[in-house]
Amino acid sequence: INASFYFTNKEFQMKLHLRELLSPVLLNQANVFRFRVPQVLRRKHREKTQKELDALVEEWVATWKRKRFDAGRNTTALKIKKKRESDIERGCIPFIGQSVFKGTLFPTRDEWLYMRDHYEEYIPLLLWEKYYGPEKFLRWYPSYREEIKRLLSETYDFETKRVVWMFGYGSLISPDSPPHGLSDDQKKQIIPYWLKKQAGYRRVWNYRHGPVGINAFGLEEVPQGKDGAMNIAGCIYPMDYEKASDLFSFREEGYELLLMDAEYFEPMHPDYALPRGIGYLWMCGEPIKNPVEDISDSDLACKRHNPTADSPILQSYLDTVLEGALR
Repeated sequence: INASFYFTNKEFQMKLHLRELLSPVLLNQANVFRFRVPQVLRRKHREKTQKELDALVEEWVATWKRKRFDAGRNTTALKIKKKRESDIERGCIPFIGQSVFKGTLFPTRDEWLYMRDHYEEYIPLLLWEKYYGPEKFLRWYPSYREEIKRLLSETYDFETKRVVWMFGYGSLISPDSPPHGLSDDQKKQIIPYWLKKQAGYRRVWNYRHGPVGINAFGLEEVPQGKDGAMNIAGCIYPMDYEKASDLFSFREEGYELLLMDAEYFEPMHPDYALPRGIGYLWMCGEPIKNPVEDISDSDLACKRHNPTADSPILQSYLDTVLEGALR
């Protein structure tokens, strides 16, 4: 029936593919093929041109603005960080720093199975967590080296999977505080990564969650030509496009949405790199600032705020970030 409509409705003029014709048979719920085609038979993926990436960004921004408007949020808190002309001329942006991880970074399957059966030796367990030790182990070590590398090797295709890649550098790097809405496969792809200092940012305590009264991490842009920018350690992970838009309308609504060119990122281990062709990663930028220039202003509408007695840094928040960094 699908094949007949393909010709009678002239669907071939819409550039539909086999995926659309036989999707009930060939695709699973994640919109990917049920059967893996051998590598030698797969069609080579063509990376998007800059014009195509710009059109993709326009779609992302339109959805983000619609979600923000529906939630009653500011729709102008957005920044797109493209490569500078000098970076384009060099061809690549070198990482200025030292490697962190040696070995395999993630356990092999045999190692992972042993760790799973002896989880008490590999994860910190508080007294009331002992009963839920196996569940916590799977949060901390959701997968093993071979599976993670296989997932990362899959071709990035936004039109098919409707997935974007994110970068977290605060509480989101903790396995006990991941973003909501990740699928099982997405949780397995939380990978340690650097945001290079050439992006022009530093991580500071400048975000105030007014209703809660705590101070958290945010970014601060360093003027071009001045010192102070840093390599920022964090984690990358894939997330469904619609859920990513929701994230910046609710949980992270006090931050600018920063779309950062993928060239400004560096893997902490060369075996675990982003799929090619992503273009831009989503991340929390600078906290949203109200018209008052004084960063210490007490107006609760101003999210950009240094720590104060009424907006302190919580030890529990710091522990959560450090726990993720140590993991």
